Amino acid sequence: MALVAYNGGLGGLLSDRRLCAATKGCDPNVWFGNVERTSLKAKTAARGYGKSFFEINREYPRNILGFRREHYATWFGEV
Repeated sequence: MALVAYNGGLGGLLSDRRLCAATKGCDPNVWFGNVERTSLKAKTAARGYGKSFFEINREYPRNILGFRREHYATWFGEV
């Protein structure tokens, strides 16, 4: 959740967690499969970005923890 707060702002994350808490079956303390599915962020593609702010924000943690992990490992040692 720290990566999402960094990317989209702490206020946005807190709003997403509140929305999750109000959604049946959603655990506001678990990101993957829970909070990541709820958001008030725009879900239509933003002009100039090619994706919605929701998509951009939700892809960020997976990009950092998955796809770009090796890149960061070369800079900071084994991650």
